[in-house]
Amino acid sequence: MKSMKLFFKDFHLVSKECFIVTDYLGHFVRDFFDKVQVVLTAHSFRVLTIVKED
Repeated sequence: MKSMKLFFKDFHLVSKECFIVTDYLGHFVRDFFDKVQVVLTAHSFRVLTIVKED
């Protein structure tokens, strides 16, 4: 299993492969577990570790 840390405010699981995060302005950022590139610049973002089963 792979573990990834994401910095964001809101998290919404779309499927096993895809999630949507929302930044502090309410903009949606979409990405996939295998290529997580979520870069947001708010100081108050939480850190969540997502574990994906191979």
